[in-house]
Amino acid sequence: MSQEAVIWHGKPSQILNLKTFILFGLGSLLSMGLMAASFAAGLVLLLICAGKIAWAYFEVQSCTFTVTNKAVIYQYGLLNRRRSFIELYKVQDATLFEPLWMRLFGLGTIRLESVQWSSEAIVFRGIKKPQQVQNMLRCLSEGRVPVADFDLLGYNIPMRALNS
Repeated sequence: MSQEAVIWHGKPSQILNLKTFILFGLGSLLSMGLMAASFAAGLVLLLICAGKIAWAYFEVQSCTFTVTNKAVIYQYGLLNRRRSFIELYKVQDATLFEPLWMRLFGLGTIRLESVQWSSEAIVFRGIKKPQQVQNMLRCLSEGRVPVADFDLLGYNIPMRALNS
């Protein structure tokens, strides 16, 4: 029985929270101005805005994507952790989405579909170098191993880990 080796590990970018950070940051500034008129109301609004910003930050921070030589694993959840995985041989399709606002930051989203009808899709939101990651996933799911593509991602993987 061969060992499972991590090939790629990533997290979503906090750029996904850009709209939340801007809106609730402005709300925080507004609440500080409101404190002059009504300290209690301003403080409540400030706490709500700060709480929403912190929750959004830690929600994205808690997500991890891992690709091993056997499976794709997605972990997420702040209070309740959830772990989804698809075996590599069951990956049917890897679709890449690169909206304009994400491309400005070099980010994209990959949606993995499984041949197993009962499993949900795994979505890698806001990841760096999405085209290289998509190509890596395609090659791994087809059983091909393009070592040069892995080197583009900055990982030096021993061949024995890939061929296991």
